[in-house]
This record gives sequence, structure tokens and C-alpha cells, in this order.
Amino acid sequence: MNLEKYNEDLFRFLNSSPTSFHAVFNMAKFLSAKGFVRLNEGKPWKIKKDSRYYVVRNDGGIIAFYTGENQPWETGMRLCGAHTDSPALKVKPFPETDASGITSLGVEVYGGALLNSWFDRGLNLAGRITALCLDSDHKDVLSTYLVNFNKPLAVIPSLPIHLDRDANNKRHLNPQVDMRPVVYINSTGSKIVNRMAGSLEFDLQKRGGNINQSVVESSLPDLKDSELSHAGKHSEISSVAALPDRNCGNDFSMEQGEPSASDGSFIEFQGSVYRERTIAPCKPFKRLLLEQAIMENPNSHIKEVLGFDMFFTDVQEPFYTGFRQEMISAPRLDNLLSCHAGLKSIVRAQGPALSILFCADHEEVGSETLGGARGSFLNSVLSRLIPDSEKRFMASAKSFMISLDNAHAHHPAHGERYDSLHPVQLNQGPVLKTNASMRYASDSESSAFFKHLCNRAGIAYQTFVMRSDMPCGSTIGPAVSSSTGIRTVDVGAPTLGMHAIREITGTEDPFMLFLMLNELFSMADQPLLSLT
Repeated sequence: MNLEKYNEDLFRFLNSSPTSFHAVFNMAKFLSAKGFVRLNEGKPWKIKKDSRYYVVRNDGGIIAFYTGENQPWETGMRLCGAHTDSPALKVKPFPETDASGITSLGVEVYGGALLNSWFDRGLNLAGRITALCLDSDHKDVLSTYLVNFNKPLAVIPSLPIHLDRDANNKRHLNPQVDMRPVVYINSTGSKIVNRMAGSLEFDLQKRGGNINQSVVESSLPDLKDSELSHAGKHSEISSVAALPDRNCGNDFSMEQGEPSASDGSFIEFQGSVYRERTIAPCKPFKRLLLEQAIMENPNSHIKEVLGFDMFFTDVQEPFYTGFRQEMISAPRLDNLLSCHAGLKSIVRAQGPALSILFCADHEEVGSETLGGARGSFLNSVLSRLIPDSEKRFMASAKSFMISLDNAHAHHPAHGERYDSLHPVQLNQGPVLKTNASMRYASDSESSAFFKHLCNRAGIAYQTFVMRSDMPCGSTIGPAVSSSTGIRTVDVGAPTLGMHAIREITGTEDPFMLFLMLNELFSMADQPLLSLT
């Protein structure tokens, strides 16, 4: 795999993964295609040597592993950890608000989002719903589905400079007041559209056209209750990733066709039928989710949406930028860039050692969740892989983990915010992150092993440390290391604009991260054995 092909695949993955749920779905689908067997936490596991498996928890966390040729308490384990979530705007349970003829949705800020970057741009809406469905016996069951509108549905307009003269000097954002995506204009019709319709009808008649009927439609199909109750045969889903052929928006592993929905124009011709599209009153938010879920899952018998985890995200696709295309601008680089590198490397794992990819959810909000790094997910899997606690402790003592999370690159306009002796640049290799207060898990031993891997892979590396007069962020590294007893190093791809709606990394940085991880999962020897 070369740099260009790798980045093309990364772009597809980023674009098709607007939420952690979609990222895990795409990862599970890719793993299945590569021969990994899916395990169910609610059933017994039968694990074999030299085999490949994965398990999903709560739709947003995933663990994939190659069992290796030898026993893990003899060779130790090799782990890579990352997180699937990114800062976003999460829709509130009862979000609709109408003011001045405009409908907006109330949101909560998920994670440490850089809010000023969210204004005046197209926002997509994606996430998961939990719905009441009918099974084949016409009994009520609860099922989970992914939803991705995959188009600009909303925008958060800025207050004009004329009404906020200090906006460029001291702008304070109140999430409750300012962060309200506008989704609808409450109007029932348009005289301009009606005049256009009349003139177009006259023109068509002049040319000999035959108008059979005039159909007035809403912007989304207004399904009757009976249609909603019989919208296809129900297929029970125990997890978001259970149906790899389900439509979840753009698939990062396939070419996409043209969308089947209308382009939203006011007037269109279909054969001899003239259609006038008028603006209808806004539907309740749950009704829109229901219709979208039915459209994306036509064979599922969905009756009612009972719960949802929906997020507004950037709709613009990743792209190269810079005079020489030396940078990548994309949403969710933190931390799907790392998940993608781990995914591409774990499928190439080979050799004697147990190799594990752990992609946790909810890192941006503390990790203390069902699928988070501070939860039981990883330790639960390790306990099932090595049931004997004595042998599991032996394996952990001989193991090594790379915690992946993006690192701050040196901002050209704000050099005073960085330690001048540790500059981090784009396209100069993965970044080793250290902190005296152990906000990062790196120490001299784990740092040395990381440098050893980079040398073996033939790539450069850099070192990041915060200024001593500024607080430092953290990662899943310390949480996993302290709970498992596994030696860990914190590493990441250099990034500008971290936690903005779009972030920037170097064109070569994702691929270099992959090369380092590929070395970890394919090396035959284990240098850490001499340290235990």
C-alpha cells in the first residue's frame, strides 16, 4: 500500500463515519471482509490459536485481535488503543424551538469542541436510533439502527458584525443561546413559486405538453400510519454492526451511486406529470428520524422511535490543501485518523504474540462509560482470552501498548503557546507525548520502545511536552495502563486546529503512523522481555 492509496481509503473512512457508531460499523464490516470472526459478549467464546476475532460493545466501542502462534503469558501482548468519538453537537431529547418563523434545534456540546468553528457552514445530522419494531411473529421488539442524512440539513448563523461590534475582539459564546442549528423556515407557500408554476405550465402547453395532474408534496414523504406499520419485513438487530449490508450512508469501502432523494428543487417534471413542491410545516423531529430510518432500512419493520443519539457534524468531505497538497483538512481527524491506522495494521498482524486493537468510545467526555476506556470492556476481553488470573498478570507484565491520540503541531501564529525546545511539525513523523504529571502514560522505557519501532520502520519521530505554565490534556493511555498493568506510550499524529470542526494534519502523517503500527504487529521478536 502506498501513500496515495492509503490516504484515499482514509478519506472514505472519515467521510462515511460521521459518528462513533458509524465508525465502528465501518470497522466491523472491514474486519469481517478480512476474515475476522465476530464474537458476542452474551455467548460463550471458543478461541483458537493463530485466529482473528472482534467484538463490539454499545455500538461505539470495538476490540479486534489476532491470537498469535504462542501463549500470551510467554510472549506478552501487543496493543494499540484509540477512541472513536469526536467533539460534536448532540441533539437534546426535545429539541425543537420556534422563534421569528425559524425552527432551530437545541443541542448539548459533546466534548471540548472549538465552538467558533461551527458557524456558517453546512451541518449533517447522523447517529443511531432505538426503535420499537415488529418481528416475524408480529411481536414487539427493540432494535437499533444507524441514521445518516448525509447532506447539509442545518446551519448555525453568526450574529452580523453590525449587531455585535466587538465580535472580532471579544466574542463570548453561550452554548445554550448561540449554538442552535437552524433547520426550518416556517412558511406555508410562496407567491413567487406559484407565479413560476403558472408560467411554466403555459409554456409547456404551448409546446404541446400534456399535463395530467398537479401534485403538491412536502419536502419529506408524509407516510400514513398504516404505511409506517408495514414498511417492510422486520429484521432484528442485536447490535449496530450486526448487519454489514445495511445502508449507513457512504460506505468507505465502496463506490457510491447517485442519491435517490429529490434534489430539493421547487419545480420538477417526471414524464408528463408536473410537480409543484411547496414548503410544508416542519414535522416533529422524531417523525423525521423515523422516516429516515425507514428509508435507510426498507426491510425493517419500524413502528416508533423510542430513543436517539443524534449529532450534528461537518458535512464537507476531506480534501488536500496547500500549494503542494502537503496538508489534509478533514473533520474528526481526532481520533478517527488513529482508528484507521490501527484498523489497517491489525489486519496485517502476524507472529507469536497476541495482538489487540482497542478503539474505545466517549474519550472526549471522560471514558467512564459502557464502551469507554475507563469501563470494563478491555479487561473483560482480556479475562476471556486468558481466564487464569496468574497467567493474565504474567502476560500483562510482558506486554506493550501504544495509545494513539492526535498531538498538537506548532501553530505558526502562536509560537508563545508551545515549549520552544520541543517543536512539532507536520509531515515529520509520529509524536511522542510526555508529561511529568503522567497525564500521558509515556515513561523512559515505553518511550524507548516507541523510538525503537520508528527506527525499525524507517520513519522519523518527534517529541511533545506542554509548557510548564499551562495545563496538559490527557488520553486513554493512563487509564488503560493503570487498570491493566500494561506498559504504555502515548503517541499521535501532529495536528493543527485540534477540536475544531475541521482539523489539519500533514499529507504524510497518517501513513507514517500506520507504518509504525505495522511494525508493532508484525515484529517477530519482543524487546520488552529484557525489561521484565
